[in-house]
Amino acid sequence: MDIVTGSLSDGFGTFIDSKHNEKREQIRNVGQGGGAGKQIMAGVKGFGHGIFGGLTSLVTQPYEGMKEEGGIGFVTGLIKGAVGTVAKPVSGVLDLASGAANAVRDTSRSSSKSDPPVVRPPRCCHGPGGLLPTYSSKNAHAQKELYKLNRNKYDEL
Repeated sequence: MDIVTGSLSDGFGTFIDSKHNEKREQIRNVGQGGGAGKQIMAGVKGFGHGIFGGLTSLVTQPYEGMKEEGGIGFVTGLIKGAVGTVAKPVSGVLDLASGAANAVRDTSRSSSKSDPPVVRPPRCCHGPGGLLPTYSSKNAHAQKELYKLNRNKYDEL
């Protein structure tokens, strides 16, 4: 899921102005180095940044366009602002989903580092007719001792 939401978010980023994208990347990079909490916070911040950018896009884009290129820049900025009004919040939602997916992925990876302790030795799996016999502690311990005698050669029956 992380790859999908990250790719979609980056795809929507192509419709957005470069300043907004730079800030999004800074927010995402802060979350990459930390644990699940930092990644979720980066997703929430990216969501907030997208919503704020969408609300202000219709004003800031025409202003910056007019400042740089005059009347043509104002019209271009108006179009970019209209697109940004939709694209920035969508990319914010996708940043939030991506941050949550990263946190889940890293949490699941970190929890599988240690195996649970062995409670009982494995059962003797050579029952009559190849069927799995019921568990017997006595047989399991005997099998463990026999494997010790033949230097743990498990293919020998």
